[in-house]
Parts: sequence; C-alpha cells; structure tokens
Amino acid sequence: MVAIFGKSQLEIQVTTDEILLQGQADESAGKLLQGTLVLNLAEQTKIRSIVLEFIGKMRVSWSEGPAHNQRHYKQERTIISHLWDFLPESSEGIKKKARSFGPGRYEWNFELTVPGDLPQSVSATSGQVDYLLKATVQRSGLVHNIVKKMPIRIFRCLLSCAFELIQSFEIHNTWADKVEYDISLPSKVYTHGENIPVTFNILPIAPHLSVISLMATLKECCTYTTKDHTKTDARILRFSRHENPFLDTTFSDLPYWNRVVNLKVPNTSPSVLCDASNDMILIEHKISIIISIANPDGYLSEVRCSVPVTIIDSYAEQQYRLDELPAYNDIWRSVPYSLDVLEALRSRSQSLSSTTSDSSVQSIRSPAISSGLNEGVAVTGSRFLISQNSSHDSIIIREGEERGDEDAIKRAQNQTREQSMPLSYSDRPSGWWDDQALSRVPSYRTALRNDFVYEASNLPTYDSIQRSQAIYS
Repeated sequence: MVAIFGKSQLEIQVTTDEILLQGQADESAGKLLQGTLVLNLAEQTKIRSIVLEFIGKMRVSWSEGPAHNQRHYKQERTIISHLWDFLPESSEGIKKKARSFGPGRYEWNFELTVPGDLPQSVSATSGQVDYLLKATVQRSGLVHNIVKKMPIRIFRCLLSCAFELIQSFEIHNTWADKVEYDISLPSKVYTHGENIPVTFNILPIAPHLSVISLMATLKECCTYTTKDHTKTDARILRFSRHENPFLDTTFSDLPYWNRVVNLKVPNTSPSVLCDASNDMILIEHKISIIISIANPDGYLSEVRCSVPVTIIDSYAEQQYRLDELPAYNDIWRSVPYSLDVLEALRSRSQSLSSTTSDSSVQSIRSPAISSGLNEGVAVTGSRFLISQNSSHDSIIIREGEERGDEDAIKRAQNQTREQSMPLSYSDRPSGWWDDQALSRVPSYRTALRNDFVYEASNLPTYDSIQRSQAIYS
C-alpha cells in the first residue's frame, strides 16, 4: 500500500496482513509480524523523524432511548502499542534536528512478535477490535507530514487436537410421557460455509400423535459492555422449517421417526461473525430448535431447546501427524551409533543406485573393533550385525572331509558354532559407542534426518539443561 504526497511515496510492505493465532489465548505461542517500510523521494527533502507504530484498539459505542432523549454509551481501550523509530535521537534531551535526504529509495526493516493472547479482530455493529500499522514521516517547516496506514487482521483457529473438534452434542429427553426425542450434532465447532446437520430421532409413546413441523434456527448474540452498562443484540443467520416431516409414517410403521435438518453457516463476514470473548465484546452462536406436536385432542404443543455451537475462521493445519512416524524397523536411526558407521551407511545409500545387486551388502571395519579383535561390522539393509569370518573354518571342514579326518571336522564345527552364537554383554568388543556420550543425543525428529550427523560434543548435557532451568525458575 502506497501513500503519495507530491512526488514522495511512502509504502508499508508486510509478509502478510493476516495473522493466524493457533489455539486458545492461553495456549497460543503468537506469531511474527515483519515487513519493510519504503520511502521513495523524488527530490531533496528535510525530515525530522520517521516512525512506525503498531496499534491495537478495542471500542464499543451505541445509543439507547427515543430520539429526543437518547443516551450514548462509549468506551475505548488500547490493547497493544509498539513504536519503531528509524531516526533515533543522538542523545537524550536534545531535540531532533532535520536531516537532509537526497532523492532515492530508502528502506527500513521491522519485526514484532505478536502475543498469542491478543483478542481477534472484530467488526460488529456496536463494537470493534482493530489493529493497524501507522507510518509517519515528519518533515520540517510547514510542509504536511507523510502518513500511511495499513490494517492488520488477527484471527484465531483451534488446533486440530482440540477437544472441541471431536466433541459431539446430544440432547435426550422425554416430554410429558408422550414423546421421547433425541437431537444430536456431530460437532460443536463449524467454519464459514460449513453445513450443520441437526438429526432428530423421535419416539412416540402415546398413540395418535403427529409431528406438525420441525424448525431449526442458527442465531448470533453479541453482547457489548462498558463500565456501567451492557447491551445485547441478536440476529437470525439461518432458518429451516419442515412441515409434516413424517407425513408418510404412522405410529405402527417404525419404532421411531428420523429426520435430518441442515443449516449452512454463511460464507463470509459480516454475514456471520466468529465467536469472540474479551472484556467488552462477547459473540456467541446457538441453534434454537422447535418441535410442534399435534395431540389426539387437537391441541398443539411445542418442544423447545437450544444447542450452543462455535463458529471459527478455519481449522489449524498440523505440520506433523502422529500417524506419519517411521516404521518400527527404522527406529534404530534415533540411537547415537558411531560416526564411522553412520558415515559408511550414508555413503553406501548414495552408491546403491550405481552399484550392482552383488555389491548391495558392504562390510566395513570399525577402528575400535579392528584394533583388538578380528570381527567386522556388516551393514545389511537397516541392521547392524557383529559377524565372524568363518571362511577359514569352512575350508578346514572341506579338507577334513576329503582326508577323512573326523577330529579336524569336529573341531572346526565346534569353533564355527561358538562364533555364530550372539556375544554376551561382557564378551562384546569395547565398542563403537564408548566414544559417544549417551546423555548427548539429538531429538527424535532430528535423529531421523539422514542429511546431517550431529557431533555429540555439540549437544548440551541433560545436567546442564536442568541447571539452566533451575536458574531461570
């Protein structure tokens, strides 16, 4: 957005003018607002100050009473205010002097962490919550200042793991020992343009009853509060009425009567406002339901109830999902194996595409093992095996069979059997993990990345983390 004064242009550029806060006010981590203030000067200009302010205000205002005796109620409060001064004073107490700027383009970057507990933007009839960026270039003399404003919209959404998203709603009741009814909704939270199915299950107890109509109404209630007064406005967003919904059924046809009434949430604001709750403005939604019943004596009766629902802007998109965890066979990647082994695995995976199937299994030797024993670390698929080289024993067995030497065959078989047995903990070689501090491990998700290998020495110990937490607590 650009403000043009004469030949000078002032522009506020932001990465986005809509800030999405995920989760409720007590669980949201906030978001980063960042951008650039751009000033284009076509000629030499003397400027005293260049400031940018992020302002959030909450206000309510309405009138009551007849025209000749109306009473006005109004209240306003600043929620947040942050100032960037791009031409700060050289020393405290000295009045700013005008600085001369030549023609050209000037840019200043800015950023601010927006708190996660800020109220969301609201534009109702008698109440508003507004956020904006206001840039001011103060020029010397009697020349008008350059002012530019940009509105910022803040809205909130629920996390996909929120309990409200999986919570259904059901009303079960019996009216005057004549009708037993169930009214249910699949969820209590809906977004713009979403359909709300209201399911009716009606079981007639008394004979010769009939349902005249089913009505469902989506209502919006806005409550505005000042220091000494409160006002509530209500309006109907959607209305659905079904006459004689069970005309083709009688008491003897089915054990109960079933019908679904659909209510569609309006697509955009101001046709519908999202739920909001702060010190001055409360916006709520509910579904009012009326079941009209004709009694055998001809009198009409009505069963009334209301169901609270929540209207939000959107659902949060989770970057990671629990069902995308790696397979069980791949969890070895999170263990801090030897760097030599990991390097060999990565080089092997990179060379698999250019090698034949005969070279798909490679054997490498760990320095710690080869220095004391004659074992090697064989890499097969995604498993590590401590294996013995038994080619010498197989040669002895073949030669013994040719000579008929039964003693040599038994000795070689026993030695091969001992080598093929798994090593006990005490018999294992002083292995490749001795140089790694097991308390210095990366996170689970970081350990799954094959593109990087993290040195254990670069990671903090758990003891140091506990000490730092104790200091800040």
